Amino acid sequence: MDCYNDKPAFSLLMDEYRYDLPEDLIAQVPQAVRDASRLLVCLPNGRYEHRSIREFPDLLAAYLGRAAIVFNNSRVVRARLRMQKPTGGHAEVLLHEPLIPSTDPQVVLAARGQSDWSAMIGGRNIHESMVLTHPSGLLSIRVLHRYGMQAHVRILPAEPKPLSEILDNAGSVPLPPYIKRADTGADAERYQTVYAHADGSVAAPTAGLHFTEDILRRLRDGGNSVLFSTLHVGMGTFMPVQADDARNHIMHTERISLDAETLQGLASAVAQGMPVVAVGTTSLRTIESVHWLGCMLREGRVNFTETEPTIPQFIAFDKKLYKYSAADSLAAIQEFMQANTLDCLHATTALMLAPGAPVRLTDGLFTNFHLPSSSLLLLVADVMGPLWRDAYAEAIRHQYRFLSYGDAMLIVRTQRGDTPTS
Repeated sequence: MDCYNDKPAFSLLMDEYRYDLPEDLIAQVPQAVRDASRLLVCLPNGRYEHRSIREFPDLLAAYLGRAAIVFNNSRVVRARLRMQKPTGGHAEVLLHEPLIPSTDPQVVLAARGQSDWSAMIGGRNIHESMVLTHPSGLLSIRVLHRYGMQAHVRILPAEPKPLSEILDNAGSVPLPPYIKRADTGADAERYQTVYAHADGSVAAPTAGLHFTEDILRRLRDGGNSVLFSTLHVGMGTFMPVQADDARNHIMHTERISLDAETLQGLASAVAQGMPVVAVGTTSLRTIESVHWLGCMLREGRVNFTETEPTIPQFIAFDKKLYKYSAADSLAAIQEFMQANTLDCLHATTALMLAPGAPVRLTDGLFTNFHLPSSSLLLLVADVMGPLWRDAYAEAIRHQYRFLSYGDAMLIVRTQRGDTPTS
């Protein structure tokens, strides 16, 4: 697959993706009601509308008509564990990704028995081979290897229960580092979407936090196709791009899944000319990854029988694949799934979406506001073009709330398959 991973010839200088975010605009708590947040509507001509989340179904109908709307149904696990050292001192373990017996979070979280994870450890004098205990007695954690704050740990449950059940009782909500407070009982509900289903994320797909059952009902009643994908959000989503040129940044990988029903819904939407709207950058990363995977299938360069495929970081910049339409790529994946009697497509994506990479499947993006110098901001800039900077300035000028518990924006694109240039 390396032939699809050549860096783009042009630079992606991160100085162009910085902005000043006032600290008082970083939302520390959610709104009292999920759909009470504000919504900045960004239209292709550079015009803005200041609306509310409750109006989303009506705005969608007005600007895009009936659409296929893709949500991420990954469920946040209570991955933050407050432990004790043998001396009685405190330690904190934040689980990142499972390593053994599987790298699939859903498999490991459903399993009973010990499992190995990559994790972040906080606390003094914590060394390799140390066993940390949980005050509840539900589990202990052995530190196998430590690399600064990063570690390889082994979870040792006290009883043979599913790990997800143990974490629900012993863990805390893994709020992001820019929320400067301890989690509360309310976060267990509010840092989770109402449609969360598949255990596996250690950070919320935050755009979905705004949606209520009533909004979902109104979307369906309006003739929209409501579809669900899965991308398990990792801690890498918070990592800034530290390289001066984003081409030298190593993208975090995330596991994605789409079932046959969602793939058929996407294929039908494309065939009918129905717009596709991604709710959140994770949903957009998922469906765009699926497109590029379909292109690789068309080229005969994917062998699914050996391992789950990985979508390379720079594949969206490979012009050799631009000859394939969204319909071509989705058909390739459906044909493969039917031939191999698969109900669900699983893959790992390292896809980077940044200015210069065409967005092939998505006509609209509903998303929160993101950190400066982040890969998520690069994605937004890819969808919007240079207008992203004006949109963020507009949001700051009007005191929108930023980041996970903040407000949202609806980006209406000009034409599927193109990268905006103005």
